[in-house]
Amino acid sequence: PAGAEPLLLHMLESVLDGSLPTSQLVEACRGWYAASGDVKVLAPLVSVLSKVEVMRLMPLLLQMPGTNLKALYKKLAAPQTLSGQQVDPMFGAAELLVALHNIDPARDGVPLRAVMAAVDTALHSPETFPQQVIAQAIQQMEASVPLPPLFMRTVISALKIAPKLKPFGAELLSRLISKQVWLDKAQWRGFLMLIENSQRTFFPVLLQLPAPVLERCVLGAGGGGEPVLKRAVSLQLANWASSPENTMQVLLPVRKILDTVLAQHQQEQAAAAAAAQAKEQAAAAAAAAAAVAAAGPDIKAEPEEAVAAVDGSGSGTAEVKGEPAQQQQQQAGATSLGAAAPAAAVTDAGGAGGGDEEFQLDFDEDEE
Repeated sequence: PAGAEPLLLHMLESVLDGSLPTSQLVEACRGWYAASGDVKVLAPLVSVLSKVEVMRLMPLLLQMPGTNLKALYKKLAAPQTLSGQQVDPMFGAAELLVALHNIDPARDGVPLRAVMAAVDTALHSPETFPQQVIAQAIQQMEASVPLPPLFMRTVISALKIAPKLKPFGAELLSRLISKQVWLDKAQWRGFLMLIENSQRTFFPVLLQLPAPVLERCVLGAGGGGEPVLKRAVSLQLANWASSPENTMQVLLPVRKILDTVLAQHQQEQAAAAAAAQAKEQAAAAAAAAAAVAAAGPDIKAEPEEAVAAVDGSGSGTAEVKGEPAQQQQQQAGATSLGAAAPAAAVTDAGGAGGGDEEFQLDFDEDEE
């Protein structure tokens, strides 16, 4: 009846718990799935279905609400004891991990995030996927052309979970260089991310790159959004290559590239120091200008004193602040003499010649 599915599923799981299902029950569940399309019907039977069926159901099983992925992986990749009988696993553990990487989100209709979560769960299930199994799966995927989209992501995660695999990782990166991994933009980005996340562990591998490829990834000479190393890591690589810690021979083209990295760093430091000094000087100049503006003019004329000086002189001359009084009096006398000159000229106008010279002489004497 309608609404009885949850009860039936619970009864099915109880019947199959540790028991080998009959062929009639398996066929009945297949028919139920064909009619309903609900993958929950077949989930308890995965250990007895065919491998083809399981691979077809895998995208749905990964998205099924409440799926216990660790339990699912154990059913698929670990020996089972059902009804007192030993049942061999359907998948080898490495084979199952590779199968998870071969799920295509676009083709199989499963979100990429769900595939990533499934792989992460497998990497954190050492009871089913121990370190040697993970390394074996990575080696198998390495032979794929092209590499699975999540390949380098899995390598990074595996080396983080199992640091003892780092020697294996160094060998893997060397083999990827021989396969020109930089031609696959996504995998090349993961390659460089692994270098960045591993400090100096894989610096010797970088020195194996062809000089033009190394130049593009440490100097960003490629352009076009090509993946490059972080600036700090490139500088660490250049310093490491010239240090006693490096026991590898550095070829001349590579040495020139790394020397360029060091030279650019020195130029950047010099430019930063100059910019900081200019900023300090500008701040000091602004502070000095603000101090001058706050203090105001040192000397200001008092309007009342100026008016009193003009009113008291009677001659229209006022004492200018900052000039001696004697100098102002001399200027006033010169003005009075200049005003009397026309009258003297009129008085002597009728005399014999030379009056002008005498006037000029008198004027000069008066000035003296």
